[in-house]
Amino acid sequence: MKILTSICVLLFAYTQTTPASMPLTPIHPYPPNPYCNRTLDSFSMPVVECPNDGFMYQVNLECIDRCLATYRACMLQAFDTACDQYNQANINYETAMRLSLQEYDLCFAAAQTVIEREACRTTVLRNFNEALQVLDQDRDTIETDFVINTHECKRQFGLCAGDCCIKVW
Repeated sequence: MKILTSICVLLFAYTQTTPASMPLTPIHPYPPNPYCNRTLDSFSMPVVECPNDGFMYQVNLECIDRCLATYRACMLQAFDTACDQYNQANINYETAMRLSLQEYDLCFAAAQTVIEREACRTTVLRNFNEALQVLDQDRDTIETDFVINTHECKRQFGLCAGDCCIKVW
């Protein structure tokens, strides 16, 4: 909410100036993409759990290596997908902001009265708010999908690793 308040103050300041005095650059409301530039160190490796049924098990290391390779690929794909989606959400937001500012500039230039200029300001603020809401919704969806995808990677690893446990007695 604090970020949104800061953005609204900046947007209000923009609308109090003549359109030509401000560049058409959108305000970035949040930190940079948290999903890009990930490495294998960005996530923890799952633990191999053999059945706890009173028997002794030995783990087939070659089998576990295959499971880990599949897990790593799945996790990196989850990060890559979220990275791309997050970047696209930012592009959509920036486009909406630029279009709103262009609309404001045209409206302001055509306005003949203070009331018409106030209507321009009200419209651009509404458009900014809508762009922020869409961005927040997109980012929430990306985070939810990312969590689902990473849980699926862990589930698949567990299924694979279960086949790597060899009963020895």
